[in-house]
Amino acid sequence: MCMNYQRASKSRTHIRGLFYILSNPYLFRRLIVRELFHRRRFYGKREWIKWQIYDALTSMPHHGSLQSLSQPLNKARIETIIHMVQNIGQNLRILDVGCGDGSIGKTLRRIGHDVMSLELPKVASLAKNDYNVRDIVAGDAEIMPFKSESFDVVIAAEIFEHLWNPKSFFKESHRILRCGGYLILSSLEGPEALRYDTHKQYVTIEALKDGLKGIFKLSELIHLEPQGAAPTYTIVAMLRRV
Repeated sequence: MCMNYQRASKSRTHIRGLFYILSNPYLFRRLIVRELFHRRRFYGKREWIKWQIYDALTSMPHHGSLQSLSQPLNKARIETIIHMVQNIGQNLRILDVGCGDGSIGKTLRRIGHDVMSLELPKVASLAKNDYNVRDIVAGDAEIMPFKSESFDVVIAAEIFEHLWNPKSFFKESHRILRCGGYLILSSLEGPEALRYDTHKQYVTIEALKDGLKGIFKLSELIHLEPQGAAPTYTIVAMLRRV
């Protein structure tokens, strides 16, 4: 009897949810568009980028700069990255790849660094117009539109897992970094990162060390405890260009 009641209650909840979506044209249209992008995301890099752009445009308004800084894990990650940069030097030329709302770049600019940001098309416009991200360029992290040896530091905060081809990104980072420059990377560690449908990759320390031999050397590694919705540890790695 109890089981039948629970099933009936669950069915009523589903029916109410379906009715709500069907009676709200905006939500219904958004659901259909999302499913189209979601279904096609693994068809190739172009479709993957379309999915990443769609997700960023719909999620960024709910995760702006103030929200980023108020979440304990984000705050710890940003503070760790800033500390690493400060240990490298002052008045550095920095590229913030996949800058999002620009929380990291804005902080670095306030303390005297020269920061350029890179974001996907359309997402770059949103970052510039809605979040006041300065000096931002629209482009692809795997084919970066910058001259060789033009940056002291490249920051890749929570973008590794979104990449279609990480090897291309690392080669490009090596190309645009000056000799002795640094790549600072943060990402969820291990296969738990794949629980999110916008993630295609996951990182481990062993794979990072093995895969980057000859182009980068691990200089510093910090583990951040899981907090909030994070299912596993977050690693923040500082890699020196060799």
